[in-house]
Amino acid sequence: MAADYLELGERSNAEDALARAEAALALHPTTKHDKKMQGRLKYERGKVKEHEGDEVTNAGGEGATERAAALYNEAKEIYRASHKLCPDVAAKEAFGRAQVKAHEDMEFVPGPGGGAA
Repeated sequence: MAADYLELGERSNAEDALARAEAALALHPTTKHDKKMQGRLKYERGKVKEHEGDEVTNAGGEGATERAAALYNEAKEIYRASHKLCPDVAAKEAFGRAQVKAHEDMEFVPGPGGGAA
């Protein structure tokens, strides 16, 4: 959902799409399926936040590293919340990727278990 907009560099459209999806989900009673969808929406929100951090990193400038690290840490927490609602390997791998971006002394090692070293 949001990933397509992010690839096109349209973060505001991604955020709008997520807001519409969240509003639609709020109209229905909470079911197990809704919980999975809420987890997926959180995952997408994390991707948007991580993308924002990437933009800050790429722009550079004074204090960019610290601002980007803060955004990556926010993304990590969103991914963690996503995984709690809907355990998914994508959220787990995204958490590891954001962890590495927030802490430059780590290395991301994708694989069957995902994670960082």
